[in-house]
Amino acid sequence: MPYVMLINKSSIDLMTHELADGAQWLDLPTGAAIPFWPLQPPSKRMLLRCKVKDSVEQLVTQPFPFYESHSILMKFEKMYPGVYVEVITNDEATLITFQDYSPGMSVALLVNDLKDVAINYNQT
Repeated sequence: MPYVMLINKSSIDLMTHELADGAQWLDLPTGAAIPFWPLQPPSKRMLLRCKVKDSVEQLVTQPFPFYESHSILMKFEKMYPGVYVEVITNDEATLITFQDYSPGMSVALLVNDLKDVAINYNQT
Protein backbone atom coordinates (compact mmCIF):
# COMPACT_ATOMS: atom_id res chain seq x y z
CA MET A 1 0.00 0.00 0.00
CA PRO A 2 1.40 3.45 -0.87
CA TYR A 3 2.23 5.85 1.91
CA VAL A 4 1.03 8.93 -0.06
CA MET A 5 -2.07 9.33 -2.25
CA LEU A 6 -2.53 12.26 -4.65
CA ILE A 7 -6.16 13.18 -5.36
CA ASN A 8 -7.21 15.69 -8.03
CA LYS A 9 -10.70 17.07 -7.31
CA SER A 10 -10.04 20.15 -9.46
CA SER A 11 -11.35 20.80 -12.96
CA ILE A 12 -7.77 21.12 -14.26
CA ASP A 13 -5.49 18.30 -15.42
CA LEU A 14 -2.39 18.68 -13.27
CA MET A 15 1.11 17.29 -12.95
CA THR A 16 3.05 17.01 -9.68
CA HIS A 17 6.76 16.91 -8.98
CA GLU A 18 8.72 16.13 -5.85
CA LEU A 19 11.72 18.39 -5.25
CA ALA A 20 14.27 15.58 -5.13
CA ASP A 21 17.12 14.38 -7.32
CA GLY A 22 15.80 12.10 -10.04
CA ALA A 23 12.13 12.97 -9.51
CA GLN A 24 9.83 12.92 -12.56
CA TRP A 25 6.66 14.90 -13.23
CA LEU A 26 3.59 12.71 -12.55
CA ASP A 27 0.30 13.05 -14.43
CA LEU A 28 -2.67 13.79 -12.17
CA PRO A 29 -5.78 14.03 -14.39
CA THR A 30 -9.05 15.53 -13.17
CA GLY A 31 -10.84 13.07 -10.89
CA ALA A 32 -7.80 10.82 -10.46
CA ALA A 33 -6.40 9.32 -7.27
CA ILE A 34 -2.90 7.95 -7.74
CA PRO A 35 -0.33 6.39 -5.39
CA PHE A 36 2.90 8.27 -4.81
CA TRP A 37 6.12 6.98 -3.28
CA PRO A 38 8.40 9.88 -2.24
CA LEU A 39 12.10 9.69 -3.08
CA GLN A 40 13.02 11.70 0.02
CA PRO A 41 13.05 9.97 3.41
CA PRO A 42 10.50 11.46 5.85
CA SER A 43 11.83 14.91 6.76
CA LYS A 44 11.11 18.61 6.49
CA ARG A 45 12.66 18.56 3.02
CA MET A 46 9.63 16.74 1.59
CA LEU A 47 8.32 19.28 -0.92
CA LEU A 48 5.98 19.05 -3.93
CA ARG A 49 4.91 21.46 -6.60
CA CYS A 50 2.26 21.18 -9.27
CA LYS A 51 1.59 22.60 -12.68
CA VAL A 52 -1.20 22.80 -15.22
CA LYS A 53 -0.66 19.96 -17.66
CA ASP A 54 0.06 21.00 -21.26
CA SER A 55 0.05 24.72 -20.40
CA VAL A 56 1.98 26.85 -22.86
CA GLU A 57 3.06 29.25 -20.09
CA GLN A 58 4.35 26.41 -17.84
CA LEU A 59 2.05 27.40 -14.96
CA VAL A 60 3.93 26.01 -11.92
CA THR A 61 3.27 26.60 -8.22
CA GLN A 62 5.88 27.32 -5.61
CA PRO A 63 6.99 24.23 -3.65
CA PHE A 64 4.82 23.26 -0.69
CA PRO A 65 5.52 20.81 2.16
CA PHE A 66 3.78 17.47 2.47
CA TYR A 67 5.37 16.19 5.70
CA GLU A 68 2.66 17.66 7.98
CA SER A 69 -1.08 18.39 7.80
CA HIS A 70 -2.04 21.81 6.44
CA SER A 71 -3.98 23.53 3.69
CA ILE A 72 -2.68 26.18 1.34
CA LEU A 73 -3.83 28.15 -1.67
CA MET A 74 -1.19 27.82 -4.38
CA LYS A 75 -1.08 30.56 -7.01
CA PHE A 76 -0.95 30.02 -10.75
CA GLU A 77 -0.17 32.95 -13.01
CA LYS A 78 -2.41 34.15 -15.83
CA MET A 79 -5.58 32.21 -16.67
CA TYR A 80 -6.08 30.10 -13.51
CA PRO A 81 -6.56 31.70 -10.08
CA GLY A 82 -4.79 28.84 -8.35
CA VAL A 83 -5.33 25.49 -6.73
CA TYR A 84 -6.28 24.75 -3.13
CA VAL A 85 -4.07 22.02 -1.64
CA GLU A 86 -4.99 20.08 1.48
CA VAL A 87 -2.44 17.74 3.09
CA ILE A 88 -3.67 15.27 5.73
CA THR A 89 -1.06 13.12 7.44
CA ASN A 90 -1.23 10.44 10.12
CA ASP A 91 0.91 7.45 11.12
CA GLU A 92 -0.32 5.27 8.26
CA ALA A 93 -0.75 7.53 5.24
CA THR A 94 -0.71 10.99 3.72
CA LEU A 95 -3.52 12.29 1.50
CA ILE A 96 -2.82 15.28 -0.74
CA THR A 97 -5.95 16.72 -2.33
CA PHE A 98 -6.00 19.37 -5.07
CA GLN A 99 -9.21 21.41 -5.52
CA ASP A 100 -10.37 24.40 -7.56
CA TYR A 101 -10.13 27.75 -5.82
CA SER A 102 -13.44 29.25 -4.76
CA PRO A 103 -14.16 32.49 -2.88
CA GLY A 104 -13.67 32.07 0.85
CA MET A 105 -10.72 29.68 0.61
CA SER A 106 -8.12 32.42 0.99
CA VAL A 107 -6.62 32.95 4.43
CA ALA A 108 -7.22 36.71 4.51
CA LEU A 109 -9.67 39.13 2.95
CA LEU A 110 -8.74 42.80 2.68
CA VAL A 111 -11.69 45.19 2.58
CA ASN A 112 -11.31 48.93 2.03
CA ASP A 113 -14.22 50.62 3.81
CA LEU A 114 -12.65 54.08 3.48
CA LYS A 115 -14.49 56.40 1.16
CA ASP A 116 -12.40 57.94 -1.63
CA VAL A 117 -9.12 56.66 -0.20
CA ALA A 118 -7.04 54.14 -2.12
CA ILE A 119 -4.98 51.66 -0.15
CA ASN A 120 -1.86 50.00 -1.52
CA TYR A 121 -0.48 46.83 -0.03
CA ASN A 122 2.39 44.49 -0.73
CA GLN A 123 3.18 40.96 0.37
CA THR A 124 6.80 40.13 1.15
